[in-house]
Amino acid sequence: MSVNPEILTRYKELLEKKAAGLSRQLKYEHDNRLEFFGVVDSKLALTHNNCCRLFRGANPKQAELLAAWGDPKYKVLPSAERIVSENV
Repeated sequence: MSVNPEILTRYKELLEKKAAGLSRQLKYEHDNRLEFFGVVDSKLALTHNNCCRLFRGANPKQAELLAAWGDPKYKVLPSAERIVSENV
């Protein structure tokens, strides 16, 4: 069974296009690590297995810091609502 050369060429073009798109996505994820910080996704984690370990979530110390960040007793700056209500 022979394969049509036009179809084979088109298939190779599509594979190259897909690889370029994945490469751009990988670069975007690397350049914007903060956007993906704390995101857990096992499939996407495999694509970053040997480089930066993105998509594995926060490590224990980072998780502790994030929990403290959300705790109101550690707030240093007043909230914007309080500033606005004091000035009205």
